[in-house]
Amino acid sequence: MQKRPKLDRSIPMKSIIPIVVLLALNTSLLADENWLTNLEEAKKKAKSEKKLILLNFTGSDWCLPCVALKKKVFEGQEFKKYTPKNLVLLEVDFPRKAGKISKEQLEYNKELAKKFRVTQYPTVVVASASGQELHRELGFNGDSKAYLTRLKDAKFQ
Repeated sequence: MQKRPKLDRSIPMKSIIPIVVLLALNTSLLADENWLTNLEEAKKKAKSEKKLILLNFTGSDWCLPCVALKKKVFEGQEFKKYTPKNLVLLEVDFPRKAGKISKEQLEYNKELAKKFRVTQYPTVVVASASGQELHRELGFNGDSKAYLTRLKDAKFQ
């Protein structure tokens, strides 16, 4: 019986470095979205930076219009260009998948939904730095350009 040669299953360092770099870049891109999850933090930031607050009440893992809104508007280049100078972003998520957010965060989100009288998803509220509602969008019909125009116009209401 012939012995099989032993295979070297170690991964060369040259292969690991590009993977680590790609993961780091991907993480930093996600962090650039700057979606907060606490209204008090958002109010402080909005006040100090003289911006409005955009609250996105969403069901990120079950609500199809919510997913479309995120993809077509919030991940779009025009929105990403407009946001840094004008809006503090706050995500208020109600996922159905267990463990996506903490129980404490879910309870906090329920309180925010109650405070802002949210009855459907997605609901997007534009608020002043003090938390006063200025504009509300219910649902998403797929027209990202018109949606973004209405969000921008909320600044002048």
